Amino acid sequence: MTNKMGLLGSLPPSRLPQHGLVKAHGRWLGDSLFWDGVYVKVEWKGEKPSLKEGDLLVCEGEVVGGVLECTHVSWLRHVHRPYRSFGDPQFLKQWESFVSHVRCFFKSKEFLEVRTPTLVPCPGMEPHLLPFETTWVLGQQKKTFFLPTSPEFHLKKLLSSGVDRLFEFKDSFRNGELGEHHQPEFLMLEWYRSFSGIEAIQEDLKDLISSLSKTFLKKELKIECTTMEELFQNHLDFLLRVSTSQEELMALAHRVGLGDSLSAQDTWDDVFFKIFINKIEPQFKNRALLVAKFPPSQAALATLTEDGWAHRFEFYWNGLEIANAYNELTDAQEQRLRFQKDQKLQKELGRAPLDIDEELLEALEIGLPPCGGIALGMERLYMALFSVKRIQEVRAFALSDRS
Repeated sequence: MTNKMGLLGSLPPSRLPQHGLVKAHGRWLGDSLFWDGVYVKVEWKGEKPSLKEGDLLVCEGEVVGGVLECTHVSWLRHVHRPYRSFGDPQFLKQWESFVSHVRCFFKSKEFLEVRTPTLVPCPGMEPHLLPFETTWVLGQQKKTFFLPTSPEFHLKKLLSSGVDRLFEFKDSFRNGELGEHHQPEFLMLEWYRSFSGIEAIQEDLKDLISSLSKTFLKKELKIECTTMEELFQNHLDFLLRVSTSQEELMALAHRVGLGDSLSAQDTWDDVFFKIFINKIEPQFKNRALLVAKFPPSQAALATLTEDGWAHRFEFYWNGLEIANAYNELTDAQEQRLRFQKDQKLQKELGRAPLDIDEELLEALEIGLPPCGGIALGMERLYMALFSVKRIQEVRAFALSDRS
């Protein structure tokens, strides 16, 4: 039995015996029969029949050492056009096993699995994320809804209602994104802990990655921990501070050869990310790395540390950004001010500003407890775990990034 995917762990269980007479039905895929969840190597006793990729067959013969020695073949159906696969069944079984393992991990920690809406009045306020928009119509009534870029807002509302730890697998949507690491629709995992900080979330993440590595890779994975300040110092010999000016960042960009990419319209964060993405992120290949303490302008929905950094971390594995965690902001007034800044930036980017989610601010005022939370991309986690290069290999019916 062969594993054509080349990226999966152990093969799913099969009823195919190692020896004996069988009558196996399945689909012919190049050089093997896909039968009962595995690719079965076939050898022909006599002349090999003329087969087309995708033909549905019944093969009769003897299994010897896991190889089917076929003596008779009959067709259930010929393929009359070039065969096209909409999703590899073996991968789908492995994906189901992967998601099931993650779900069981959180159940074992007594997290409550919840469901939140897919039609929402506010998809999230990140200025650089483009949402999908739709209109609900009932008679003369009309209302604008969006597909969520993340379930974060609704999960925090549940926390304010008294749930102390929860998680959700949520289909999330972001417009204007397509590439080897991006799909407009993807599966987000988010989890939150009330009366716990980001340190507890970090331990959850380490435990989850350890569990996945031991189960699917049969080894322990070492996660390195660093800060944004240390990364700039170690890779660029630059002291990044809370008070670093845009002029200082621009001088650094020129020094490392990125001067031509700068423009007069660039903000502090624009310059920062040009440096980070081009000169630091490429160092993350073949590493599992947790990066903490981001610049305060990138706090979003996070608190600030005592020394002024955004109290958040991101997790990178095999060069992929996998997860983004916050020590969650619970101050409704401060959150409103940040949302208003987001609206201003949306206008500057030429977009209609999104309405502030007043229900979320009400939840913060009612009393969102101190909490930590994290958003994790499930497809990217799978890609890092099994060394998959393109996200299109991790979704049935994925949009292609190749014309």
